[in-house]
Amino acid sequence: MSKTMNRTRSSVHENREAESRVNEVVHEEEDEPWIRGASLAMPPARPGMDQRWIAFAINGRETPSNYMRKLREGWKTRAADSIPQDFPVPTVDHGKWAGCIVVEGSVLCERPLSISQRRDRHFKNETARRTAAIDSELNSFNRENRNPAFGPIRKAIGERQVLREVNIMSDDGN
Repeated sequence: MSKTMNRTRSSVHENREAESRVNEVVHEEEDEPWIRGASLAMPPARPGMDQRWIAFAINGRETPSNYMRKLREGWKTRAADSIPQDFPVPTVDHGKWAGCIVVEGSVLCERPLSISQRRDRHFKNETARRTAAIDSELNSFNRENRNPAFGPIRKAIGERQVLREVNIMSDDGN
């Protein structure tokens, strides 16, 4: 009786292995990259213009301060009639946003590319200024607090670390 039981069990296990989900393809591979569901499709920007979605409402409640701040930064709503006919866009026909491209509490806005480039330069310069101040402070601290047991403090950020180590060595006179 035990031999019969063993044969039955082994044949059951063989069938289970054959039917195992491990060998099944659950999801097919796709060539297209994954895009967040919250990402909104955007028509091509007009020449010389930068564009982005700007929120005017969150969870159904209007947030006028966000939209007004963006207007002060040079953004203006992009009219639906400026979009090529082959790019379908959701437009609003009535109320405050009539003639605009609106999706889920956001409106498509544009501004001259020159303003966006000036903004980018401003923040790039601000970042460089702050990074230089941090580096200067770190170098100053390392010069003033020489401790043979620990050595200098280093920031690990790739190429910048190598350049800083060269500068620290040259400050030493080594």
